[in-house]
Formats: sequence, C-alpha cells, structure tokens
Amino acid sequence: LAASSGNVAVIEGYKVMRWFTLVGWAIYPIGYCMLPGNILHGLVAGADFTRSSPVDLAYNIADAVNKIGFGLVVYSIAKSATAAEQTKIA
Repeated sequence: LAASSGNVAVIEGYKVMRWFTLVGWAIYPIGYCMLPGNILHGLVAGADFTRSSPVDLAYNIADAVNKIGFGLVVYSIAKSATAAEQTKIA
C-alpha cells in the first residue's frame, strides 16, 4: 500500500514504522526475561526496586516506544507527505 502511493515520504516512513514495531515489541520479551529465575534477572544490579520491579521499568519503556514513538512517526509521515503533495500542486 505504501509503495503504491508513489510518495517517497510515505515509503520511507513505512520502513521506519516497521523498525519501530520490531524494536518496540522486542522490549516486552526482554522485560519478561528480567523476572526472577529468568536469564536476565539481576541485570539492573544495584537498583532499588522496593516499589516496582525491573520488569515494570522495561514494560513502561516499551509502552512509551510503542505508543508515543509510533505516534510521532505517523505524525512525521503525515506532515512530510502533506508537504510533498502541496509542493506538487504549487
């Protein structure tokens, strides 16, 4: 669908969105691996997690990347595509 648009901003933005999705969703399993008994438990040595856990931190980072970051990429694509269309018309 992006390729059929013929808009370079949309095509490049789609590539960025694919990476955002891949990296953003890869954070969740990393957080799961930080649970006690798993391979990455103790990764954040010396941190005081009396009220929360490293898993909570990883999931919050993943949520921010997946929601805020993804939204900013979509917004950037829309702005670039609109600017490209306006220069075509003018």
